Order: sequence, then C-alpha cells, then structure tokens
Amino acid sequence: MSLTVEKIMNLLPSSYRIRLVAGKGGLCRSDINWVSLVEDYDTEKFRNINQIVITAGINMKCEEELAEYVKNLHEARTAALILNVGKYIKKVDDEIINFCNKVDLPLYTMPWDVLMSDLVRDISKILILNEKNKKSIFELIQSIVFNTGNINKHINELCMYGFSEEMYYCPIIIKSQHDGIETIPDMALKSLKTVFENSISKIRDAKMIMFTYNRKIAVVVAYYNKGDVEKYVDDISKNIGAGGFFNHRITLFVGKQNDMLNRLSVNFKRLNQFLNFSSKKDFDVVYYDKMGIYKLIADVGDTELLKEFYDDSIGKLKKYDRENSLNFTEYLKSYIEYDGSVIAVAKNFYVHRNTVNNYLKKIEEITGINPLTVEGKFIFLMAMKIERLFDIQ
Repeated sequence: MSLTVEKIMNLLPSSYRIRLVAGKGGLCRSDINWVSLVEDYDTEKFRNINQIVITAGINMKCEEELAEYVKNLHEARTAALILNVGKYIKKVDDEIINFCNKVDLPLYTMPWDVLMSDLVRDISKILILNEKNKKSIFELIQSIVFNTGNINKHINELCMYGFSEEMYYCPIIIKSQHDGIETIPDMALKSLKTVFENSISKIRDAKMIMFTYNRKIAVVVAYYNKGDVEKYVDDISKNIGAGGFFNHRITLFVGKQNDMLNRLSVNFKRLNQFLNFSSKKDFDVVYYDKMGIYKLIADVGDTELLKEFYDDSIGKLKKYDRENSLNFTEYLKSYIEYDGSVIAVAKNFYVHRNTVNNYLKKIEEITGINPLTVEGKFIFLMAMKIERLFDIQ
C-alpha cells in the first residue's frame, strides 16, 4: 500500500522534532517515490514527481529566492518540503506559508542541529520497506482473489501486514474503454491510482490494494464500517466523473459489500460475470448488491443454458425482425417495460392499441410464448435481462 506524507512523518523518531507549518491539505498525498537532499535549486533537473525534498538553503542568497524555489517545487509536483532552519534559513516567511496552504504543499521545518543525512536515511528505509511490503501484499491478495495455493495460509500472512479477518472486504473492478476497445493507458492508470488512494485516505482505518489483470484494474477495499464502500465510491465518482477521463469510458463494478476475507475469491468471481453489463455513460457505477434478478442469472453456471433460453424467446423474435425488416422486438420490450400496458405502448409508438394487440398475437405465433400471461411476461423479462447482462446485440 502507498504511504501518505502524513504516515511517513508519523513513522519518524520524535527526536527529529519535525513540525508541520503549512499545507495540511496535502498530507494525504501518496505514492511517494523518493526523498532527496537538494541544495541545487534548479527544479528542471527533477525527474521524479511525488518526492520529499529536504534543504537547508545553503546556496540561497535571499528570502525571495526561497519563495521562488517553493513555487517551482510545487510546479515540479513535489510531495512535501522539509526546511532545515537555523543557520541559512532563519525563518519561514508568511508568503511561503500562505502559498503552501493555498496549493496544499506540506511544508515542514526541523532544527539545524538535526542531521539531514540521518533524516534522508530513515525516510529512505521507510520507503524501501514499504515497497517490499507492497510486493508481498499484492502477491497475497492476488493469490486469495484468484484462489491459488493455500488460502488459509495466505490469509494468515496477509494479517501480518496490518489487515484483519475482522475487517470487511469488497472487490471493485474498473473497466476502461476507448471506442469500444478495452484499454488502460499508463497515464490513466496512474491517475486512477491517485484518485483511489486519495479517496481511501478519507475512510478511517480503511486500506486499498490495486492491481491489473486482463486489461482491467482490480481493487480490493478492506474496511471496518458498513457504508464505507459507498462513501468511498461516491468520493471517487466526484473526481472521475467530473469531466471525462482521458477520453475513456470508465465503469466501476462494485462487488458484494460487508463480506469476509475468506469469501473474497467467490465475490470477485461473481463480479466478473457482470463485466459485459452495457452502459452508455462516460462514467458509471454498477453495484452488485443492487442488481436484483441479475444476480440470479449471473449465478447460473451454464451460460449455454442461458443463451438457449434467450434464443428460444427474444432471440427468435429478433431473428424474425431481421429477416422481415420489422420491429416486433421493440414493441415487446416496451410492453414488458410498461408492465403489460397496451395503452402505454400505443402512446409510445403513436399507434392504435388494436395495432399493439395484433402485434402481441403475432409475437406469440413467432415465439410460441404468450406475452399476455404472467409466465409469458416473466420469460420475456428474463430474456431481456440476459440480453443486457451479456451485452447481446
């Protein structure tokens, strides 16, 4: 899991006497790449974004130069700045404090007698250990999700990294499409990761693990309080759905909520069955818990049986329509959607109700299923659900 600026600072010994003076809003910044001790103030040389920068201002000639440097660090997407104050930097001006508060750049100070090299060493150790732990956690989560190896052993090992069997676990699958083709550009992946990590930091004691598979992104959310997942997804939606995402259509498939770790694999597998669920929106969220009858259909293991059921009902009618350039299927779907109201269908298509009745009789002749009966309506309704769930054209 990615460390935030705040977590890194909290892991440091109190003997460093590091104090936050501005930029509290940026403490949730995560995915910190590295820490650098910098006395060369040419920020154009920075190659890594999201790093923590430490400086004593040795080569700075005036206070204005420090203010300009801070602004350049923000442009270079620095995660946080630590100033070693006392000898070269006497104090931090209000201009710098106000700027860091405005752009949410965490600004810390530490006394001159603290060795910057020691601080760099300890932050580096934290980052290296975190990367090692992340690799182990990713491997364990994927083993649990895809049900490989000794699951009980994997669960026990995962709990050594701060997870718990007392937590709830919910899978989320992200489907990204461009012109109907599933694709995840690197920049989109990085941006999505940032959005998801920033949102999880707002949920108390929650954790998130993200990995890619089969051109999709999988996220496992671990949390303690019921309702946290919807809060999490709502916050993500505000950031992703605001104005498109790299010209891609993004759909979040949210799995069964408030379930246990030992059922994560089952819930992930069930969620995968919804990935063909069609959406016309640029950003959409599909909740497994709100899918109603679709859950029953998806849980039928025999997809050939579902296809046969569809082909013998609406599939047969669509074939007839194609061969005869008719649209009985649209009338039937409207009839089912309007709860069997002939008058509502007639108004929808601007035809007389007798026309609708005649079409319904013809539909029975073609399919052998009477849409006027409860059983007939149910069969066609199920076929419509199968069509949408599996995106049958």
